[in-house]
Amino acid sequence: PDGKRIAYSSSREFTSPAHIVVLDLGAAAAQRTLADADVGVSYRSPVFIADSSTLAYARCTPKGCRIVRHDLEQGGEQVLVGDDHAPMPNFDVSADGRWLVYANMRRPQFPSGLALVDLATGATRDLSLPDAGAGDDAMPRFSPDGSRIAYFRSAGGMQALWTMDRD
Repeated sequence: PDGKRIAYSSSREFTSPAHIVVLDLGAAAAQRTLADADVGVSYRSPVFIADSSTLAYARCTPKGCRIVRHDLEQGGEQVLVGDDHAPMPNFDVSADGRWLVYANMRRPQFPSGLALVDLATGATRDLSLPDAGAGDDAMPRFSPDGSRIAYFRSAGGMQALWTMDRD
């Protein structure tokens, strides 16, 4: 967001475990690996939180994913969304760093829905709870001002782009 760094997930093959690479633009030692792909662990979907000093990403194992915050300066890590909430690896953080939206499979008998986390308080609430057969809600993205969320709903092989107010 401030143009100082770029972060991306990299793997040998699409389905193989991935690691996070952070590029410090304009620095002599420009590239570093943030999270090496451990056996059975894949690090996906890095998103900066408010500036380039903090990063969120999905840490996934065959049993599920969790979304974590990583301080790039101090090296500490904090779980933002635990695997008990069954987050999927695609999520987004609002430009002001206040909100995180993610798709989840928390209700396995129903399609995936969206949930919102207030990063200041940790409070989580459901945004969508699709009925059986309604289709999965996935790949949420915030509008630049953070007031709206766009996402795809997939049902019966068709995808449609939907939007909703964050509130």
